[in-house]
Amino acid sequence: MRSRKGILPWVIVAAVPLGLFAPMLLRGEVLFWGTPLLQFVPWRDLAFDLMLEGIPPFWNAYVGMGAPLLANYQLAILYPLNWLLFITGASWGHALLMMLHLIWGGWGMIALTRRLKLGLTSQMVSGLAFGLSGYLVARAWFISIDSSAAW
Repeated sequence: MRSRKGILPWVIVAAVPLGLFAPMLLRGEVLFWGTPLLQFVPWRDLAFDLMLEGIPPFWNAYVGMGAPLLANYQLAILYPLNWLLFITGASWGHALLMMLHLIWGGWGMIALTRRLKLGLTSQMVSGLAFGLSGYLVARAWFISIDSSAAW
């Protein structure tokens, strides 16, 4: 039987990003600025609107002479976790996805340190250090970067 202490790093690494993002999520606030505000959120909304109309979102006719929409790696329309945005809406859902990816990345680090047979404290510290690293948090709205790093 596994010890209950073994679950502690998993809980703490999930609780800290939850504590960081929960106030904003509960107030219904969004976390974006700059490029995401001007490009990614409107493009994702366009893709979802096209899908609701039964039109495959292959092309974005509103950018210059047109540009691929489905193939845009920033939107990652075919990434299953991004389908959550179809339900929550692109703006608010991005903060939720950001939080989930920080947790997932931290849990991945815990799994790695367990495999390396490090102690519980090392697991917890490494999970928090990776999941809440300045690099990932500073790129909160470039969800493609954080999604890739978490996996």
